[in-house]
Amino acid sequence: MDHQRLNYLLEEYILGRLDKIQAAELLSLLDEQSNANQLDALIDQQLADKTYDQEVDLPLTRQRILDNLAAAMAGAPTPTKAPVHHLSILRRWRWAAAAILLLVAAGTFWLLLPGKRDSAAPGDMAVQDIDPGHEGARLKLSDNRIILVDSVKDGLIAMDGQVAIYKENGNILYKGANDAVIYNEMVTDKGRQYAAVLPDGSTVRLNAMSSLRYPLQFTGKERAVTLTGEAIFQVKHEASMPFRVYIHKAGTEAGMVEDLGTEFNINAYNDEQLILTSVSEGSVAVRTAAAKTDNTVKAGQQAQIDAQVVKVVNDADIDQAMAWSKGIFSFNGETLQGVMRQLARWYDVDVVYEGQPGKMLFAGEIAMNQTLSQVLKGLESMKIKFRIEHKRIVVMP
Repeated sequence: MDHQRLNYLLEEYILGRLDKIQAAELLSLLDEQSNANQLDALIDQQLADKTYDQEVDLPLTRQRILDNLAAAMAGAPTPTKAPVHHLSILRRWRWAAAAILLLVAAGTFWLLLPGKRDSAAPGDMAVQDIDPGHEGARLKLSDNRIILVDSVKDGLIAMDGQVAIYKENGNILYKGANDAVIYNEMVTDKGRQYAAVLPDGSTVRLNAMSSLRYPLQFTGKERAVTLTGEAIFQVKHEASMPFRVYIHKAGTEAGMVEDLGTEFNINAYNDEQLILTSVSEGSVAVRTAAAKTDNTVKAGQQAQIDAQVVKVVNDADIDQAMAWSKGIFSFNGETLQGVMRQLARWYDVDVVYEGQPGKMLFAGEIAMNQTLSQVLKGLESMKIKFRIEHKRIVVMP
């Protein structure tokens, strides 16, 4: 262990001067560090060598540095693919992994994270807090009956015509068939996500503020569903009856995605400019509502629909597009407004800006199981001020 080098990198980290390569080196050296007391001593020495105002709580500052470093080791991206055994070191020091937020500005690589899971101090934010969202959805039957999926127990939950609807291990399943084609609609409100199994065995996971309309049995020449919002599809491919997702945005059809044997994510929220189709496996055909020709999108690519134009992006960040289904907010050059839109959907809040939002961009990851105040504390580290008022985030100048 090169303690002199570790000491230097810790100093650069505390002063906010690490570049990307140095950040990766620091994490690697920390993983080799086997003595927590030695690391405490190094940080204490760094803090003792700095000049602070009398109001600074040095022990608390040290603990937050430790928490931040632990969280970075739990998931911060590094420039290399070398494995780092994060779990063992986290268990050894009993550190709790917090949310990870990286600020990209002026070529500087910052590790900025919220503190421990404690309540907000007076004057920081309102004492109230908001818990993260959870699994749940509303199932709308063909006769407009509504079933709260997360509130009913496993077993037979409804009959829709001649089709029996069951809930088994949290999933909605259909058994039987009707003479006529009838539709159900799965709806996730703010603060809800839900995974559903379609009648053909394909699966779909809906993000918050989304809906999927589908028939109780697929007949004819296609398996057609209608999506608003965002969802990840894992389709059982059948060339003789292609699976097609018709995308609706702001009440009108905006595009279509056809499965060619694949897993893909569609993001088509009304408050987002682009409609994004990100392919993780296989390929899809994408077109706008008015177009007659398809654009083939393969694994690792992303189709971006802007008005009636489809742009296919190579080497897209597919992990970022899929991250929400794994309980992670993932940002890559995201604006403050973009970050706030995602938080608003998951925490079921509105966002109000007092003054003009800044132009900084964000990159990194935040665990979605954090409370709202914990996430906002991470953002406050970047001189962005907030307060929580009932069901609102107020962004202050």
